[in-house]
Amino acid sequence: MPLVGAALMPHGSQALEELHDPLYERFRKTHDGLAAAAQGLSRSPAETAVVLTPHGIRAENMVTISSSETVRGVLNAGTETLDETFGVDRALADAIAEEAGRRGLIIAKIAAGASSGPFSQLPLDWGAQVPLHFLRQQAPAMKTVVMTPSRIWSLAQLFALGEALRDTLETWPQPVWLIGSADMAHAHDAEGPYGFHPAAEAFDRWFLEVVQTQNWDALLNVDMNWVSDAKPDALWQMVILAGALQKSFSSHVIGYDCPTYFGMMNALFTRLTA
Repeated sequence: MPLVGAALMPHGSQALEELHDPLYERFRKTHDGLAAAAQGLSRSPAETAVVLTPHGIRAENMVTISSSETVRGVLNAGTETLDETFGVDRALADAIAEEAGRRGLIIAKIAAGASSGPFSQLPLDWGAQVPLHFLRQQAPAMKTVVMTPSRIWSLAQLFALGEALRDTLETWPQPVWLIGSADMAHAHDAEGPYGFHPAAEAFDRWFLEVVQTQNWDALLNVDMNWVSDAKPDALWQMVILAGALQKSFSSHVIGYDCPTYFGMMNALFTRLTA
C-alpha cells in the first residue's frame, strides 16, 4: 500500500516563521496545523510527496505535472527569503501521466531549461512550496511530483483523475504521500482583494463538514455559482483527493482559521486498517 497517507494543507506563506512576516502571529494557528499535518504523515514514512496545487503552471484544458529534474521556489513575503529546491520523482510523474492517458485524461508533462541535469528546473509556486517546506522537516530526502488541475475540467473528470492516481500509487513500489494544497474561501473581508460575500463563511463551514464526514457526493454536486461567490481554491484539489482516497482513509480536521480575508484548514487522512 504505497499511498500511505494524505493531507489537506493550506499555503498562506505568512504561516512560515522563517519569513518573519508581520502577520505571522495571526497565522500561528495555521503554522501549528501545518506542522501537525506533516508530523501526522511522518508516522507512515514516504519517499515522495505528490502535491496538487492551484497556483502552479496551467495548461488550457489539461492538468500539468512536473517532469524536470528539480523544482525551485523562492518566497520573500516577509523580511527574509526562503529559497528551496526539491528533487522531482520523474518516474512516478511518468507513471501518473500514462495511467491518466489510458483513461482519456490528458496530462501535460512540463519541464524547463535542459532535459536533465542541474539546469532542468521548474519554478515552484507558493501553493506547493509551503506544504513541502513543512513536509521536508519530517522527510529531508523526500522528492516531489507537482500537479496543477484544470478548472475547465468537470468535477467528475477531476474525481476520475483521483481514481487514476489511486491506482497508480497503489502499485508503486515506494511509499507516497498525497497532498492537496488548498485555501478556503477568499471573500471573508470587504477590505481584501476579492471583497466580501456571505457565501464565504457558509462555504468554509460546509467544506469542513464535507471533509470530516467524507461526503464526496456532496462535494461533486456542489453549486458552482455558490463556489464562485465564496472564491475558494480548495475545491478542485479536494475532489482529486476524494477520488484517490474513496473510503479507504479516515479523516481528521486538525484545525481551521481565518486571520485575514481567506480561510485555511489542515486535515489529515490516515489509511484504515482491516
